[in-house]
Amino acid sequence: MQDAVYTYYFDNASSDYTIPWGFKIIIGGFGNLSWAWNGAKEGVSVKFKDGGDNIDIPQLKESNGNLLKTKFYLDILNGWLFTEKDLTNIQPLDFANNSSVIGGSSIHLAWTPYTPNANVLSAKIYYKIVDVNNNSELIGLTDYSTRNRIDIPREWIGKTIKILAIAKIGEITGPNVEFTLNVVDLPQEQIVAAANYITYNCIDETFIKLAEGDSFQNITSNFSVVSSCVYNVVYEGNSYPLTFTIDWESSNSSILAINGTTVTVTRPTLGDLQVDLKAKARFGSVVADGQKTFTLTVKKFLLGVDGGVPVTFNVTVPDYTPVGDSIYIAGDFKTNKLPY
Repeated sequence: MQDAVYTYYFDNASSDYTIPWGFKIIIGGFGNLSWAWNGAKEGVSVKFKDGGDNIDIPQLKESNGNLLKTKFYLDILNGWLFTEKDLTNIQPLDFANNSSVIGGSSIHLAWTPYTPNANVLSAKIYYKIVDVNNNSELIGLTDYSTRNRIDIPREWIGKTIKILAIAKIGEITGPNVEFTLNVVDLPQEQIVAAANYITYNCIDETFIKLAEGDSFQNITSNFSVVSSCVYNVVYEGNSYPLTFTIDWESSNSSILAINGTTVTVTRPTLGDLQVDLKAKARFGSVVADGQKTFTLTVKKFLLGVDGGVPVTFNVTVPDYTPVGDSIYIAGDFKTNKLPY
């Protein structure tokens, strides 16, 4: 029933998930796996089974093989599920790895779903900042989702701060997730110098993970790139291991399109093409002055040899599709030259 809320409880002791008789829930999105729960399957209960025909989802297990001891939250209409653990999976980015944050810079909070088909766009993040020394509030509870960064003023240098963040998904609010950081002094020119050094001296061909059988002169398949690098910045005798982001840019995105760490290859039909991939190091908003360039040769798509002809699918998605969601076409393409 649309807009209705149903609450069920999973009893880990007896491995039963009680669903009223006649209800059936099916969710896809786990690769070639899916959920199929039917209250009529075994009376009024559906059991979690390894290799069974009800639920076979190894992604929802701990590393020791046990099922997650958590609550499961399910949105039937939108077709996504998440666990209680998702609510605490908030991580800060762009800060020194030794529990320090740089005054005059900013950090970012990232919420990454632990559950395979949880919708990232469904979470809202809130935070506040407390001065640990006197327990005073430096920043009150703020909707992080409207700003997407936390500025750390230089006036806080020398303070120990605690960031308390929470995730809210729908009407469910998670517990506080705390990060305690020391605000340290690291001049911006030091960070720029480090970004320049990484860009010109550290980023090399190992940062481009080509598909098996490909070389820089013979690109035929999708590949990946390295998106981060840890570098020790030394200042006044102190060492700050900073995680720099590697930003990539393609000179021809219709041939080599970059999405995160994945580079999608669309081979030309008229002849081989040379495409430049450019990379530079960045820490927060501080970016290297220049960039490193790699020239790759993308090989021509050969009809018959490579399994077919180029086909374009024009897809219209429902108007309730979340902005930024990936859209997939599934099929038996009978060739490993096409994306899955």
